[in-house]
This record gives sequence, structure tokens and C-alpha cells, in this order.
Amino acid sequence: MIKCKLFDVVELNNGYNATILEINQNTYNVEIVDKEGITKGFKEIQREDVKQIIYKK
Repeated sequence: MIKCKLFDVVELNNGYNATILEINQNTYNVEIVDKEGITKGFKEIQREDVKQIIYKK
């Protein structure tokens, strides 16, 4: 399990990238972006959904 901080950019298990906007106990509120940089929406994800951290602030 990877521990993320606010505004980290992460790769999700489904292949999309996401920016961490809010941190709750076991979930993150994120902005999901596809490989072309197009926003797919905002969603709450579990820590287990994070594959790796791409950029740490």
C-alpha cells in the first residue's frame, strides 16, 4: 500500500492518472486524467487503487 500526499500525481491500477485533491482515512478524492491529459472526472478512490506515484510535490 502506497501512502500519498496532497497534490501527488499517481498512476491507478486501471491505467489512468490522478491528482490527489483530498485525503480521508482510507480514501482519496482525486481528479482522474487519461493518457492524453483529458479530465475524465472526479472520484473517490481507495488506497489499494493506486499503482505507483508518478510525481511527488
